[in-house]
Formats: sequence, C-alpha cells, structure tokens
Amino acid sequence: MRKAILGVDLGGVYKNAEKLLAELKIPDLHVSAVCSIEPIIPDIDPTGLSHDHPLAEALGSQRTCAESEVKTVCERLAGHTTSIEGHTPLAGALPALTDAARSKEADLIAIGSRRRSFLSSLFLGSVTKGIVIEAQRSVLVGKVDCSTEGLHAMIATDHSDYMNQCLNRLVEWAPAGISKITILSAYEVDELARSAAWASHPEAAAFAPASRASKLTDDGMELAARLEPICADIEVKVVEGHADEVILETAKELQPDLVVLGAAGHGFIERHTLGSTSMHMALAGDSNLLILRV
Repeated sequence: MRKAILGVDLGGVYKNAEKLLAELKIPDLHVSAVCSIEPIIPDIDPTGLSHDHPLAEALGSQRTCAESEVKTVCERLAGHTTSIEGHTPLAGALPALTDAARSKEADLIAIGSRRRSFLSSLFLGSVTKGIVIEAQRSVLVGKVDCSTEGLHAMIATDHSDYMNQCLNRLVEWAPAGISKITILSAYEVDELARSAAWASHPEAAAFAPASRASKLTDDGMELAARLEPICADIEVKVVEGHADEVILETAKELQPDLVVLGAAGHGFIERHTLGSTSMHMALAGDSNLLILRV
C-alpha cells in the first residue's frame, strides 16, 4: 500500500493538490488528510483552560472548522483512493505534516501553494518551502487546476543515477492517470566547445554541442522505454541552456499539468541551500510540481 499525507488548509489552497492526487490515480493508495489547528499562543497549554476562556473558545472554533473541512475532503476522495482518514492535530502546519509523514511512513506529502516571487518566499518563509526542505520524502505541490482528461507530465532529468532511482520509484507507484510524458534534458556548452577548432579535435568531440545533444537524446529514449509501463505517449526534448531557465521556459511553452523533478535533499548543505532547481520551481514556478526522493 502506498501512503500519502494531504495538507488541508482552511483557505482552500490545498484543493489543487487534492485534485492532482486524485488524477494521478495511484493504485492501492491510503491518504491521511491533515488540517492543523494552529496554537494561538505557543507557550500556553490550552488543555488547562476553562471552556469559556477566550483562547479555548477560539481553538474550539478553529477545531470545528478543521474537522468540517477534513470531513468534506474525505468524502470527495472516497472514490479515488483505497482508503482515507482525517486528522486535526494541535500544531503548526509544518510540524503537523512532517510528524504525520513520519508516523505514517508516508511515501508522499501533497500540499497546495500560492505562487509568490522566489525572493519574497525566501524572506517571508512558507509551508511549501519548509516541506520541500525538511520532509525528506517526495512532495506534490498543487498550484493550478489540472486537466481531468489525463495528465501531461514533463519530467526534467539530468539522467543521473539518483534521478533514475527517483523515476524507478515513480514507475513502482504505477500512476494510471498520466496520458502523456515529455522527457526534458538541458545542457550547457561553453564558447570554446563551440569553436570549429575545438570541435575538430577527435578527443574533444564528446564536448561539442551536437554530441551532447545526441547523447542526451539517446539517454532520453532509453528512459522512455523504462517509463512505458505508466504511459505510452512519450516524447523526448533536448534544449541547450541552464537547467533552471530551460525548465521554466519549456513549462511555459508546453503548459504541462505536472513538472516532475528529483531532489536528494538529505544532507545539511543540500537542505539549506535554496538555489537548487527543485526549490526554485517550488517557490517561483507557476507549474504543479512533483519532487521525487528516494
């Protein structure tokens, strides 16, 4: 059984993530819908307050709303998953979701996100940023409404061993809701490698633009064969340029329902360096995002 945590918020931002989770159609999926009740004053234990205390009343009202929202989510997802349960813990959204993911040994955390500039996200902080950094598991970020006639997934890959492991995990999940896949690879070539003098040397041929593009195309075709169990309609696209720019521009061009990336994010430096492609797409990109981890 696959397990997913769905982060539910009272503002309804989560609904794009909920829809993505349903449209992916991962078989044998158990979903835990978590809507946290934010502590009003972190240092005060509300369990010792009288029922008519203003803080207790505020928390009670918040719990009623959270329980109602979770119940509605469970009813909507009932026909799309093997099983679903709801939780309304008294905790901040980030610890509530990460704690639930650990206790449930979840494969995936699904959250909604409003788009904001990359710079403002770094300074203002967000649950999305916290989940992407701290979760240490795959994350599904719903930002926009998605198609209901089969998802178009754009997989951005560097064909590294780690990314291949991530995509093997995706194949293991066996999502039945992906109708088209675009495999995207980016490469950069410096001016020396472009020059005819450099490219004319046999030992330098592997660094020439045409050779780089050809190798990535071959790698993409091999990957397409491995992805056939989850989708028959697969195209390979190779674009010259920096990975961040290529992914953003190609996503704008193709308008996929989902951009798929891999991110290790287990080491201290990796988790706290915010310039990665995955982090940039999570905070500043316009697309729905699936960040895979193994």
